[in-house]
Amino acid sequence: MVRTIAWICVFPTFYFALVNLEDQRFLLASINILNSLSSATVLVLLHYRRFESAKAVLLGFNFIFFLAGAILFKNGAEYFLISILVASMMLYDQRKVHIFFGAMVAVSMVAIFILGERVNITEPLPRARVLVNMISSIGFIILVTNSFLQIIKNNILKIQKQKRALKESNQEKEKVFSIIAHDVKSPLASLENLVLALKHHIFNQEKSIEFISDIHAHILKQNQILDDLLKWGSSNVKGATGEKTKVCLLPVVNDTINNFQEQIKRKSLHVSLEISPEDSVVADMEHIRIIIRNILSNAIKFSFFGGKIKLSVKVEGTRTYISIIDHGIGISMKDLSTLFKSVQRNSLGTADERGSGIGLLLIKDLIERNHGTVEVQSKPAEGTVLRVGFPNVPQIGKT
Repeated sequence: MVRTIAWICVFPTFYFALVNLEDQRFLLASINILNSLSSATVLVLLHYRRFESAKAVLLGFNFIFFLAGAILFKNGAEYFLISILVASMMLYDQRKVHIFFGAMVAVSMVAIFILGERVNITEPLPRARVLVNMISSIGFIILVTNSFLQIIKNNILKIQKQKRALKESNQEKEKVFSIIAHDVKSPLASLENLVLALKHHIFNQEKSIEFISDIHAHILKQNQILDDLLKWGSSNVKGATGEKTKVCLLPVVNDTINNFQEQIKRKSLHVSLEISPEDSVVADMEHIRIIIRNILSNAIKFSFFGGKIKLSVKVEGTRTYISIIDHGIGISMKDLSTLFKSVQRNSLGTADERGSGIGLLLIKDLIERNHGTVEVQSKPAEGTVLRVGFPNVPQIGKT
């Protein structure tokens, strides 16, 4: 607002200084030049972030110069005093400042009325010039008022946007807490019952071994859910982007598959790879591990028993794309539209596996932090293709 007013003042006052010089009104021209210089000083103060000083110079010096012009030359500058009063009410929120400028304008108007007829340094300006000053002051008030209203409108829109974002954030947090309550606490209660049963020797040795395997699988799944929750929360709070390095994809994919061997065997899934040892991307290593782990986990979760999962890598232009294809229950068009936008409704897998509901939100966030892209194609009852792209590793000697 201060900058807008300063720019409005600096050029017209300089123009009238030239006009008054041509009319040989040297004193009035000097006042106009000083007025223009004070506005230029305001812009300099704003550049150096001296906001309070800029406001004081803008209002104080303009008040003095307009008052002098009104008394000495009867040029209608008293109308600009009203403009300064309006500007002071917009630039300051202290009531005492408003009262001060209001009193100063009132006293000045009385002084102009009393001294106007007694001070005759030079001939009064033409009535046309007085009319121009009056219209200009009205235009100034309209312009500044509308600028102020626009600022208020923009701030209201910004507040509304922040309010919506906060509401969405709170909704996401509520969903996460419900996930923690349902998908973490409930399985832990089941594990407690299984452990108690083993403790009291309710099962025979063969059944005990089977239940121990189930307990181990439950613990691994709970670890993954908790890890997803912690990583997602940490990435949102810290806004960490990670360290970008060359990541060879084949070792990461092989390690991830090895970690899921029990689930793969349980569903009799066939996992095939089309990845060469040279395939690599530029990204954060830990982020790539989390992304591939979550995508492969979903592929296993929603694949039919005896189905196939294929992981392949393809270089296209400046990006390397990792594709994970599963043959399973697929995703409906309705769910595809909100897949990466909010915490997902927890859907059971083909073996009644549970998830955290935030895995896709997590990988979308990590993909964006690594300047990546993600695409999903799916058909219900047929399967899903999830394609993730990352920047290639720069080749030495190539541009």
